[in-house]
Amino acid sequence: MVFGCTQPMQICFLSGTIVAEFQEQELDFMVQSNKPVRAMKEHLAARTGISRFRQTLFHDGIALEDDVPFTPVSVSALQLVISDFRDGGAATNGAFISACEEGQLDEVEAMLQERQNPDTKSQNGQAAIHVAAMKAHLEVIRLLLEAGADKDLMDPNARTALHAASASGYTEVVRELLEAGADRDSAKRHGRVAVHLASENGHWEVVQLLLDTGAEMESEKRNTRAALHLASEMGHLEVVRILLEARADKDATAQNGLTPLLLASEFGHLEVVRKLLGAGAKKDASTYNGSTALHWASLKGHLEIVQELLEAGAAKDVPREDGFTALHFACEWGHVEVARALLKAGADKNALTIDDETALHLSAEQGHLEAVQLLLEFGVERNALKHGGATALHLAAEQGHSEVVDFLETAQQTMATA
Repeated sequence: MVFGCTQPMQICFLSGTIVAEFQEQELDFMVQSNKPVRAMKEHLAARTGISRFRQTLFHDGIALEDDVPFTPVSVSALQLVISDFRDGGAATNGAFISACEEGQLDEVEAMLQERQNPDTKSQNGQAAIHVAAMKAHLEVIRLLLEAGADKDLMDPNARTALHAASASGYTEVVRELLEAGADRDSAKRHGRVAVHLASENGHWEVVQLLLDTGAEMESEKRNTRAALHLASEMGHLEVVRILLEARADKDATAQNGLTPLLLASEFGHLEVVRKLLGAGAKKDASTYNGSTALHWASLKGHLEIVQELLEAGAAKDVPREDGFTALHFACEWGHVEVARALLKAGADKNALTIDDETALHLSAEQGHLEAVQLLLEFGVERNALKHGGATALHLAAEQGHSEVVDFLETAQQTMATA
């Protein structure tokens, strides 16, 4: 498409419609500042929205190179030709992707000047802007955006350049994409948006930047973990703090009813547990099968978290659907100090599961001698019968735990002669 010029300098469609008009003072400024032709193209791009990479300026039929100083001599002879971008074939496209991935700024500039499509994709479906974002090549990204690259283009996994930069913690790349208007709430597969990826990976500066621009912390996809879930699971305390200050739902439930406190307790993140409890998170919130934070901390043997939850007033004897209490889990897995803390806090030492199992049954069956000794020290009912009529001694014998058998038999004899 070719446009002609008149005085004052006008860029017009051949139909006569004015695309842009430059006053004498604007032209004088460019001349006096010794601005190159590239500056005029950038000026035109700002006025028309047409990337400078698609423009060719002609004077007397001769194309003007970008680095030549702009001189508005005989402006009526100045013409602007607009060309479309194109794909350059497999080899050229591959070279362009490699240049973007390796941050070869001059090569990217040169190929864009040759009308290489800025949205070129690799064979695996990643666009030029994706590979540049994954390697934090900020200047390459700026070139691609200047060329009109689609900032929200998705790869086969529905991942955008903003997703890639957020997941990797590239704050300045994220800032550039946001300023270019990238969709901050575009969701990749599984419903995760940029703030989720930054939260999961502990990039608090990116999280703060996204939130400052109004990014959503929750996912629109039902039962998907929110940013606070992900940060709590991974133990990213500073991200948790930022999200709580931004009024993230501290008791939000994800799949199976998981809350941030449940996840922090399961994965042993003491400081995150303290932060959530301090923010008023529900200490006895449970999953669909009745598991609480205390259940998970006890099962995993996280003593300090168990103590923190008990001090916060967590219910110590609440059963799951299968009747298991925190003490059952601690004893089944041999976490003696956790069991001690629960017993000292007044946990029911004889609580029964739906199969009439006590903590003693479970610890004896698993061969945890110290847990068995602890329970007897606290006066557990040693001859309780589980469903089917077995005692703790029977279960230990069936599993071949000779030390537990010897201890229980000795304890039984001692009691008989006392």
